[in-house]
Amino acid sequence: MLREAHFERPDDGVLTRAVKHDHAARSLQRHVACEAVDELLPVAEAAGVEHVVAVEDEQHAAKDAGVERERAYLDELVARLRSVLGDALLGVYAGGSFALGGYEAGRSDLDVAVVVREPLDDEVAERIVDAVRHGSLPVPARKLELVIYTQAAARSTSTEPAFELNLNTGENEPFRADLTPQPGEGHWFAIDRSVLGRNGVSVYGPPANEVFAEPSQAELLPLLALVLRWYLREEPESKDGLLNAGRSLRFAREGVWSPKPELKTWAADAVSEAGSSEAVLRQAIEELER
Repeated sequence: MLREAHFERPDDGVLTRAVKHDHAARSLQRHVACEAVDELLPVAEAAGVEHVVAVEDEQHAAKDAGVERERAYLDELVARLRSVLGDALLGVYAGGSFALGGYEAGRSDLDVAVVVREPLDDEVAERIVDAVRHGSLPVPARKLELVIYTQAAARSTSTEPAFELNLNTGENEPFRADLTPQPGEGHWFAIDRSVLGRNGVSVYGPPANEVFAEPSQAELLPLLALVLRWYLREEPESKDGLLNAGRSLRFAREGVWSPKPELKTWAADAVSEAGSSEAVLRQAIEELER
């Protein structure tokens, strides 16, 4: 009946000042110069096939055909993370539309969660940013949204953001690298971890459902309402707002995260019945907040 999980985050409107913006020469603390890398960094170790769950192989291939470039990219991403983190790296997981079967090459974001055994120090976080940002490793998707969690944070059912690094990078997208959540954005991360716990694709490490614990549905529904309130305030007639309403309602009613392509018919019917996208958003918010 309804929607996609990892909500594609609005690029403008909720983004406030980030720790790192736009310039390859600025560090996470804005004081260390580092040049963008035009060629692939040497990889100290291959992707470690013996440890890689091959992007859920046949099952995932049935859901997402035509993502060979993305699979190769994820393999290289794992290799670079291993070269920086070594044994501290526990796992690398694809979420969002890629995990749910709604990924559209060239249009979708590529959502990746990384799990480490212990908290990162700033120098290691900076090395990761330099190794995987678009200037060093070109992103085949619209952008990479990479979030690093500790093992303890991934296993927590808390709705707190609790990340070590939040990196957004892509060819034509605003660059940011945050060590702490920005105001008004913390709700995304609990939602993403719910998707990972149910549907995440293990690129490296144990299965996602063994690594990520979900907040309860009762705790997630107010966060979903917050997302829709943003759309109601900033983009009441947007297609993404409607699709987010659909996926939120399906999660509320059935406990299922759905990919966006499944929701297009529902969205058209909902607008026809309610009279406008804004009315659909208001009705969805009311249901989520009951």
